[in-house]
Amino acid sequence: HEETLMHRHGFPGLEQHAAEHERLLREATNLMETLSPKHTNRTLLITSFLTDFAENHILHEDRAISQYFEKQGIKAD
Repeated sequence: HEETLMHRHGFPGLEQHAAEHERLLREATNLMETLSPKHTNRTLLITSFLTDFAENHILHEDRAISQYFEKQGIKAD
């Protein structure tokens, strides 16, 4: 949905943002595939990944989209 809105409203960083989504998905998939449920640091590594995702992607990347939409007078559906 996010990328559809970005495309529909001409967000200038769409390609880079979509590539970032792909990278995050690959990392998450790799993490889940390589860490067995018995891995001693599994919870810590997953928590670290999700914290990094929240701090870097959501708070910075997604906020830039929100600010762009706001400046353009666009309301997300």
